[in-house]
Amino acid sequence: MTLVKPSSYTIVPIDLPLGLSLDPATGSVHGTPTQITTRTTYTITAHSVAGEASTQMEIVVNDMPPSNLTYSPNPA
Repeated sequence: MTLVKPSSYTIVPIDLPLGLSLDPATGSVHGTPTQITTRTTYTITAHSVAGEASTQMEIVVNDMPPSNLTYSPNPA
């Protein structure tokens, strides 16, 4: 059996969170999200001359809590 390399990838829904994108040549989702989003299920499909195959992934972007906070001493 000969494996056929996918020629392209697509994602549905196409509107990933701002800052993220799908590389249509590799199927990689990459980037740094810049907006908070609720949990969304995406379907990534690999396309080749032999057909197609799909998988699902969930993405949720949460707000980060503040860190490294410092307060000046209480003058009272």
